[in-house]
Amino acid sequence: MNKSMEKVLSDKEKNELLTKLYLGFKTSLVFPKAERPRTFLKDVGLNYTKIDVGFNSGQFHHRKSDEFKAPYIELGVLKVSNAPTREKDMIGYKVFGDYGVVFPLKDEAGNIVNMYAYRIKLQTPKGEYLNDSGLYPEFPSQRTSRLFLTENVIDGASLIQSDVMENRDAVIALKDGQLTDDMKKAIEGLAELTQIVVIGKEVDEVLTEQLKNLTTAHVAPALVPSDSLNEFWLNHGTEGLLKFLDEVEGSASSTGFQQISDRQFFYKGDEVSYLICGVISQNSTLMEMDFEIESHRNNEVLKEKLDLLDEKKTNEKIYFWTENQDLNYSQVVLELQEIKNELEKVRRSQSKQEKKRGFSTKQDKLAKQLLRSENLFSELNELIEKAGIIGENKSRLLLFIIASSYKFKYNLHAIIHSEDITTGSELVSKVAEFVPEIEQYLIDLTTARSFRYYNNSAIDNKLIVIPDYSGVTSSRSIGDLKRLQAKGSIINDAPIKGQDGFLNTVKQTVNGHCSSIGACSKSKKHFEGEPRTVLVSMDTSPEQNQKLMKYDCLLMAGQIDLKAQDEAKELLQYVIRNIHSLEVVNPHATALMLPTNIRNARMLTMQLNQFVSLITLFNQHKREKDKHGRVIATTEDNQTGIDLFLDALMLNIDELDAGTREFFDALKKLMMASPNKEKTKLTSLEIQKELGISKSHANRFLSTLVHFEYVKREGHRNTGFTYMVKNWDELSSIKKLIQQKLGD
Repeated sequence: MNKSMEKVLSDKEKNELLTKLYLGFKTSLVFPKAERPRTFLKDVGLNYTKIDVGFNSGQFHHRKSDEFKAPYIELGVLKVSNAPTREKDMIGYKVFGDYGVVFPLKDEAGNIVNMYAYRIKLQTPKGEYLNDSGLYPEFPSQRTSRLFLTENVIDGASLIQSDVMENRDAVIALKDGQLTDDMKKAIEGLAELTQIVVIGKEVDEVLTEQLKNLTTAHVAPALVPSDSLNEFWLNHGTEGLLKFLDEVEGSASSTGFQQISDRQFFYKGDEVSYLICGVISQNSTLMEMDFEIESHRNNEVLKEKLDLLDEKKTNEKIYFWTENQDLNYSQVVLELQEIKNELEKVRRSQSKQEKKRGFSTKQDKLAKQLLRSENLFSELNELIEKAGIIGENKSRLLLFIIASSYKFKYNLHAIIHSEDITTGSELVSKVAEFVPEIEQYLIDLTTARSFRYYNNSAIDNKLIVIPDYSGVTSSRSIGDLKRLQAKGSIINDAPIKGQDGFLNTVKQTVNGHCSSIGACSKSKKHFEGEPRTVLVSMDTSPEQNQKLMKYDCLLMAGQIDLKAQDEAKELLQYVIRNIHSLEVVNPHATALMLPTNIRNARMLTMQLNQFVSLITLFNQHKREKDKHGRVIATTEDNQTGIDLFLDALMLNIDELDAGTREFFDALKKLMMASPNKEKTKLTSLEIQKELGISKSHANRFLSTLVHFEYVKREGHRNTGFTYMVKNWDELSSIKKLIQQKLGD
């Protein structure tokens, strides 16, 4: 054998060779001599123009050179045979799938890596595979919710041809009724899978157990009353097959545990049904979910948050309710135990899926190293800049910490005051990218009562992202949102028509322990005095504007390393993953009390204490714990919290909104730069030109300052007005007082 025949094929070359060979088989099926395979396909109900199938006559290598045959020998398509040949010195070959209809099997990338041939010329036709790789017809979509497993490829092709599958259905043909490694890999990777239907004359119990170990999806055997699914379809048609599958679906959902989505589950017990909602924590010490337990007898519903790992408290709550409803307490406890076991399986599965969706050991390790750094917050600030937030040095780290607080007891909400809502929305969206996407809830527009009817799992333990608050304020749902932000829940009465036709008032509760971040042009009007809401200002200086324009231009010029940005964003997400929800005790909390003579002193003192607790949680890997397991805040945590929170604190104390305050500061500088200093008087037009702002903005700011008596207006409408600063240092004195108090 020459050197070219000894060459070892690469995976790419193998894929290309198999694809070329299969295309030849596909073309062969339309040749006049392929009448027999076409007849066979027609007899089994398969239309070769609608499905992927070919025909191997067994002659593709005839009259070809040894060099041509060599790669096919390596693939296993040709094997040297001792069969007699027409010439004495010729080498005989056994051909894979000789005189068979051929179906391609594909890998995860969609390449043909294997073939299944059903040899129709044999006395007893049979199927054979070229190797163990690939799936027929292909790897299922990641969005697959129902998966069919058929005994063989012919049955799989029949299911595809029958048109019974819906949008999020997929099919995989088993190999001789067994799972291969590629099949296991594909099934484990389906994060949204809820049901597997195994169709066949018999369903092996070993196969069922294997499937249950691979996924939390419900496994439903579908035993066809025929020799095969293909025969059943030929005899009963598409309508009969649909009816059969509907019966299987009905029997599968009548009892037992079902996963409706990754945040919603259902279990039907003997006397009660359980609707379970919530995100399953990856912390193995937690299993707290929202339960709606409904009695089959009288439709009475128990709505409770139950921690299934705290059996004592859970059983106490269940005991009193079952006694009042005359239900079997012991049976309910057993069913809750089974639900806990099923949820544990889901937890393990979700952990596997998270790793398969791209869990990075490297990024996880870097995040843990970062959280143990002595310069944690300065390094986080640099990382945020690398992730794409230019400037905003004072607010970007504050916003990141508040955004991450949905995970913790000490949750806060950030409202970015922005006169330019586009710039504000951009900042909101960038900060949101530092939080895992699955833990975000985006809102653009709402209706007046949207927040009252959220499913508990929709916004609970999530970051609510509102790029532009006008979509909330315009619908008059702002009151409900503020209630949710302040209390973490909304309780409302709603009239519901009962079975008797009369209206009954029913109490509805929406739980929403969350954090939120959004941009608003009327922050003071809507959010002043809200207990957990922190008002944050943006940098609107010419220098900041210059930085943003430069970044935009570099981005358009292709000079920004977007891959490095994405890696920085991902690392920040891993930082959040590695901070655990723990209790904090702050021995220095009393030192954070603000002077009682400032506006909203009690509310802002609580916000400052909560923010310091968040700082402590970021430092939890370096902090000691007390005997109750609480993380102990240090002087350093308090100092860091004050430094980051001080500007936001001053903005929340200020009776002016951020935009008006910035205008006022610029106006004072402008007047002090003129010869008359404090006695300078300027017209609105002069102010507009010097500060470079529009007439409407200038007049609105001046009107507000006159109203609060910071500026005095003189003159008359007919002759024109002039403006003079009246109150120069009202906020400076308060800031000095606070700094002195917190410094002490």
